[in-house]
Amino acid sequence: MLDLVTGDAPTISQTPYRALLPARRAAWYRYMAGLYRQAEADFRTILDVATGVLGQTHPDTLDVHNNLARCIRETGRGPLAEAELRSILSVAREHLGDEDPITINIRINLARTIRESGRSAAAESEFRSIVETARHALGEDHPDTLVAWLNLAVTLREQGRYAEAEAHYRAGLVAWRRNFGEDDLTTLDIRYELAETMRQGGSPQAAEDEYRAILATAQAVYGNDHPNTLIIRQGLASALQASGRPEAARAELHQILQLRRSRLGPEHPFTKATAEALASLGE
Repeated sequence: MLDLVTGDAPTISQTPYRALLPARRAAWYRYMAGLYRQAEADFRTILDVATGVLGQTHPDTLDVHNNLARCIRETGRGPLAEAELRSILSVAREHLGDEDPITINIRINLARTIRESGRSAAAESEFRSIVETARHALGEDHPDTLVAWLNLAVTLREQGRYAEAEAHYRAGLVAWRRNFGEDDLTTLDIRYELAETMRQGGSPQAAEDEYRAILATAQAVYGNDHPNTLIIRQGLASALQASGRPEAARAELHQILQLRRSRLGPEHPFTKATAEALASLGE
């Protein structure tokens, strides 16, 4: 999770590449805020500039292309994203090598895309391979190694292997806290995923306690209506429902839906997910 900057991204269509860093940040913040179409348009423009100025095989060009593929995946075009990522990965392996951090990040993105297409076993195999490569090339506690490790935990959870997934999350959380501290934004993200795993694994009260602790931090860091705060609140609502308190869950979801409609619009996937959760409670 990252802070969302306010305001429009810089105009980038005629900006020299060396001045594009603020635009790249703005595109990434839009992606993290769930504004995938806007981020995609930004990354496409940046990619055109990077390709023209730096060339197709430059690490910065490959990194931008990888982020563009993320946006494509998140807008429901998984097969196109996978094709893009396989093409980028081939170039990265040839010009940067298997152990370069950019190559490793492209592999992580590709494995996520495979997982989200429903090929969980293939994704698990790929994440295990990435973890071993990253450990060897970057070290046990490198952020990219830990991100691959935590994505493996997501994959195990989606297979219903909750105990294994929880163990991976707890180990990853210990390592992340040790290296980056309690207040790091990714520490908060890992804690959220751990709470999700506890809820899905049949421990709704423990999950609720963790959601509430995370929510207090998120509200202080992001604000009450930030998309990341609302993701945590929806997790809390799910825990309340699983604990047999549908009225409390319904009240939470009503507030989330109002905020998401205001912030993201009625057609955004997050808004629709909240509306569907309410409908499942008889609303």
